[in-house]
Amino acid sequence: LFDGYWIKPENRIRGNTTTAWPNTNWRQYELVCVGKWKRLVERDYLQTDVLSFAVDVDPNAVPQEGIRPPAKVTDAIRLLLHMGAGIPENQLDIPDLGIRLWPNQLEGQAALKILAGVNCGQFAVALARDYLNYYLVWDANAGASGLWRLRPVPRGDEPAMWTFVEGGPLPGRLATAPGAHGPASSFVARETLTEFTLPPENNFVRVTGTLKGEVYSCTARNPKSWNRPGESTADPNHPDYIGRFRPLYRKFDGSLTTKEAVQIVTRRLFDIACRAQKFARFTTPLPLINAAAFEPSIYTTRTRRPPLFGDVVNFNGEPYMVNQCDIDLRKEHHMLCHIELRGFPPPLPA
Repeated sequence: LFDGYWIKPENRIRGNTTTAWPNTNWRQYELVCVGKWKRLVERDYLQTDVLSFAVDVDPNAVPQEGIRPPAKVTDAIRLLLHMGAGIPENQLDIPDLGIRLWPNQLEGQAALKILAGVNCGQFAVALARDYLNYYLVWDANAGASGLWRLRPVPRGDEPAMWTFVEGGPLPGRLATAPGAHGPASSFVARETLTEFTLPPENNFVRVTGTLKGEVYSCTARNPKSWNRPGESTADPNHPDYIGRFRPLYRKFDGSLTTKEAVQIVTRRLFDIACRAQKFARFTTPLPLINAAAFEPSIYTTRTRRPPLFGDVVNFNGEPYMVNQCDIDLRKEHHMLCHIELRGFPPPLPA
């Protein structure tokens, strides 16, 4: 259920010397625990040599335009976690993706470098988020001894790993009995549900890249958010509605050297800035997901685990992503969790 560290154990003496029971050494401990992230963000890159990603770590990498290509983003993340943060290779689950750290064409072909003092964990998370739309998560149940996993942000069409329902149990079943709401399901505790929506900040994106004087440009707009002159596509009842033009520009990014790169960044910025985000928070019995049913090659030792960031679940018939899950154990027999889910925005017209 939890794998991490305690910060400062404190105890209070509960025993006494005037009676035979309880024992004089009986103490009540209070432990403030923190997860693996606490240890990771304490690790800075302290090597004296500058870590450069100018060339691929694979000496057999296929040359591009006659030169050895720069490092892959996934190789840079692996180096930061292994060499910088000291995580052993057997606790890393980093896929091999082809996206590379190309130098910025507007800054003298300067390659990405890591200097002493850079925080390894924060920089690895930034690379995963900005270049790949991936996230880094510690999974204590994966592999033989837990894994730091680099995972893609879900799209919402993945199979749901669990289902949360507001309704009552199946006929003739107690609400708290296992399986009372169907397989791999649990109920939302009464009067704990909170739902809210964060509106978008923008509704139009333009990104421009360049290579050797050639300019690449791409735009994306949200037709449900505002009406362009002569159009009537906006919907005041749509969660993305703003009612006025709110643009976001990223001009002449020298690190975007292909049309494909410009398109990827445009789509990424649009999804972040131009779509509303809906959330749901509630208390529920702690789900123990049978993760081996979804990834049998990863969960070989411990097959079940609590929900993790990025898991796709079903809430009242709609797909959601787990945003946060805080375990709450009460008197050893009430296993609850306070969970926050983030919804997937509905598709827009082409």
